[in-house]
Amino acid sequence: MTVDWSSQLLSGQPNAGAATVLFWSPSTCTGSVYLGCAGTVDLNFAQGIEVLFDGITLPLFVLGANGTARQTFSVPNSWTPGILSLQGLILQPPGGCAWGFTLTAAFDL
Repeated sequence: MTVDWSSQLLSGQPNAGAATVLFWSPSTCTGSVYLGCAGTVDLNFAQGIEVLFDGITLPLFVLGANGTARQTFSVPNSWTPGILSLQGLILQPPGGCAWGFTLTAAFDL
């Protein structure tokens, strides 16, 4: 599985060096929560949410100078599809979105 990240500031410049966080949950929710400029929370909080990787504490997971990044993970051949939902978060600098982050779309694996 490969996760591609990309983020631009409101000025159109790349969001270079921004931390990325990837969350997982057993499923997405039926009633997503809209947070305005940050996007929509699609993971199911009622079933619990965990951090898969955290660019805030591990500088390995940050955007490069062009505002992009890529992480690749191995998924076992015996994986049962549909048992894991993922959603990303990208930190934003002051002066951007009031929440201080933007969310990616959620997807099931």
